Amino acid sequence: DCNYKCLKKMTYSTDPNEAFKDCDLIIFLGGSPRLPGMERSDLLKANGDIYKVQGIALKNAKPNVKCLVIGNPCNTNCKILYDNAKSVLPNIPKENFTCLTRLDQNRTEGLYKSLKGKEINGIIIGNHSSSMFVDNVNGEDFDDDFVKRIQNRGTEILNVKKMSSTFSAAKAISDHVKDWFYGSDKLCSTGVIVEDNNLNIKKGLCVSFPVKFKG
Repeated sequence: DCNYKCLKKMTYSTDPNEAFKDCDLIIFLGGSPRLPGMERSDLLKANGDIYKVQGIALKNAKPNVKCLVIGNPCNTNCKILYDNAKSVLPNIPKENFTCLTRLDQNRTEGLYKSLKGKEINGIIIGNHSSSMFVDNVNGEDFDDDFVKRIQNRGTEILNVKKMSSTFSAAKAISDHVKDWFYGSDKLCSTGVIVEDNNLNIKKGLCVSFPVKFKG
């Protein structure tokens, strides 16, 4: 329907071993949806098993495949995916696994502009959850009400729509993938696998940090 100029072919499969064959990029949208009254953590049991299977199936993808996890809780699912991928692809770089926190960054920047009428570079640190830390590269502190609204924006949308956001998530995915492949001078909120013990974060966790992509 959209007549995408770069789209040459589409294939369909319910088998990740078939679907992942020779992929350069995999966007992991799948998982049980978040419903009204649910926190992202409530999805962990249902979606954790999905990412175990998909992590092992990455053996069929390109050796340097990039993986972006959207399904919630995305930071935990990204860790599960990476841990299982390492069991079949021991040399795959941790940098090839990210989870989406760009949606929260876009929400921060969009809401601030609508309230204050000026641009900022917002960043998200921590989990993709109500405990995330919302900061401003420009140096101006956010008030508590603003931060809480960003932390709970997903719940706000669920209460209004009775379903998760779709178009805003799609825009954030597009922004993330574009910067990841082509690079960006802007700090981009990104969930990454932590290996540096100097950060006082347990090794192997997936946590959002402000990242600059080299492309």
